[in-house]
Amino acid sequence: MNLEEAIKATELSEETVYCEIDPETREISVPETYKIIGVESDEDVERVWFKCPKVVGDNIDLSTLFIYVNFENASGEKDRYYCNDMSVDGDYITFSWLISRKCAKAKGMVRFIVCAKKSQEDDVTNEWNTTVAEAEVLEGLEPDESFDETHPDIINQILEEIEKIKAMGGAGASSFYLREDGHLIQVIED
Repeated sequence: MNLEEAIKATELSEETVYCEIDPETREISVPETYKIIGVESDEDVERVWFKCPKVVGDNIDLSTLFIYVNFENASGEKDRYYCNDMSVDGDYITFSWLISRKCAKAKGMVRFIVCAKKSQEDDVTNEWNTTVAEAEVLEGLEPDESFDETHPDIINQILEEIEKIKAMGGAGASSFYLREDGHLIQVIED
């Protein structure tokens, strides 16, 4: 077996894990795989898959409705995600939720439900919801956006860059500028 065949075999053996929805109790069963859905400030790197019977309640066909995941992040902010990848698989529908930066804004528990609506407008004729489920966003570490004296590490990096430039014979430079990406630019006068 060559490398390409091994990769293909691995891809085929990986089965999608689903959060399964019970249409009677409206509970979402969250498997271990999705107990942690990310780290603070993650953006569009984790996807949660769902599986639910296609027909629920009073013979409502979920495949004819718009599917959303409504969520409340650990900071208490609420939003919703439109599941545009819903597909029918026999008597079930499957769809996914791509975890956004807003969802992963803060460490802690994220509460969420699945909501199926007949319309995307205010004139909803059918709406079906699950009860609340939870998953965790772990603590991360993001630097603040500004560069000032409260960030000694970045200042030390700049000073180190200046020393490197001087050591390479840049002592005749008249100015140094910090680009937006944090790199130091040396301007040498002719």
